[in-house]
Amino acid sequence: MKKILYTLIGLLGLGTAATTVTSCIDDSIPQDAYYTFTGEMVTDYLTNNEEQFSEFIDVLHRAEMWDLLSTYGTFTCFAPTNEAINTWLRERNYASVSDMTDAECDTLAWMHLLKVAYFTTDLGDGSLPTTNMNNRYLTLTCDTVAGNVKYHINSSEMIARDDSVENGVMHIVNQVITSSSVLLGELVCGDPNLTIFGQAMRLTALADTIDARIEDEDYFIEPDSTVADKKHIKYFGNHNVYYRFPAKREFKYTVFAEPDSIFNRYGIKNIDDLKAYAKSVYDHTYPQDAGLYDDDFTNRKNPLNRFVAYHILDRWSSYSELTVSESGFDGSVRTQFLTDKQDIMEFYETMAPFTILKVSDAANQKYVNRNGVGAKVTSDQAGARIFTPSESNALNPDYSDSRNGTRRSPSARF
Repeated sequence: MKKILYTLIGLLGLGTAATTVTSCIDDSIPQDAYYTFTGEMVTDYLTNNEEQFSEFIDVLHRAEMWDLLSTYGTFTCFAPTNEAINTWLRERNYASVSDMTDAECDTLAWMHLLKVAYFTTDLGDGSLPTTNMNNRYLTLTCDTVAGNVKYHINSSEMIARDDSVENGVMHIVNQVITSSSVLLGELVCGDPNLTIFGQAMRLTALADTIDARIEDEDYFIEPDSTVADKKHIKYFGNHNVYYRFPAKREFKYTVFAEPDSIFNRYGIKNIDDLKAYAKSVYDHTYPQDAGLYDDDFTNRKNPLNRFVAYHILDRWSSYSELTVSESGFDGSVRTQFLTDKQDIMEFYETMAPFTILKVSDAANQKYVNRNGVGAKVTSDQAGARIFTPSESNALNPDYSDSRNGTRRSPSARF
């Protein structure tokens, strides 16, 4: 048996009167947080609790996943309760699982399964390192409400977690984890907290640009290239991970989008204010272009276009992977840096031509273009702290990664 130490970062500065936000650390572990091995498979666990999971059991049978989960292997199963599935059915005017199509059963089953075992103690706040069986990244967030630590996977609360079974780990969720087909440009433009930035993305056509190409149709690999090469191994999640050639090449992005509340703090109340701010910045930076492209918003030399493009990376990563600062496979990555002397930093080329963006790690927080040194974090230092996934989840409960990337929100204008 092992004592579970909850170290996920909680919501910072976004609480209401009814919500107390702290770090997710709980040293008083209740007895039911300890697990005694029983030798169950995933299917045994579900069958032994059939009164709670009978609907999910039907889904797994319909999706022809039952036999796989009853054999040896390594899985993470986020099991939705009967109540969760029945709510999902009612929202679609279905009377029972039998009304679902085979494709819907496949998607619902795959959304709740990973071929890697992840305990919450293996993970930090952010996207899980590997996709689920529906090829989508899931986002783990954590906060403390009225003194109780709560974990969410996407918007579904984990009402029980970290139950070991012979072939993986079980977590119980109170809502069905849904799969959205929304693209990143749509996601940003449709977020009620990002109306100004969303208008800017539409006006500059950068929303269309990043959503126009999802997959490289010309990419192919030889059939034998997909065979696991056991010379390339990483130890993660209490087991070896064997790396393969990717089956397809996808295009993904990261958008750092300031919420309206952040813009308002700087006197930017609408899209015209943002145009004026962008012009003041980029006319000074590129005086040779001043006034030449003000009305051509799709031109890469337009000030608003440059502003929005500077907030977009043509790549995706989880929050924790924005800098090489997490514990790593051997638990020693952070100790290799003199963090009291210099931040841990990564530099990224943005979609604004000939520009780079710096992401720093300081005091276990991520910052954009920070000028601080070491653990010192004061208000007089330039830079914008990046909201954690938990904070972003508080801004919008439907926060999740899109098909082609993720949105992240900075806590200051940049």
